[in-house]
Amino acid sequence: MRRWKKPRTGDLVRLDQLACDEHNYWGKGTGQVGMIVRCIGIRCEVQWLDGTKSTPERSVLEIVSAGR
Repeated sequence: MRRWKKPRTGDLVRLDQLACDEHNYWGKGTGQVGMIVRCIGIRCEVQWLDGTKSTPERSVLEIVSAGR
């Protein structure tokens, strides 16, 4: 899997392993994926596959598939 510097709008992302292990962000599991709707500063608004939205920091997002 290739890793770009920062995720952008339209990218398919998931939380990195460290975020899942240490913080358990918003109850999202390791395999949960979502699409970035927009980026605001150091945070990205993510529409998750389960229908929820959240705004994690870019640093905890891992790109699964780039939308560019």
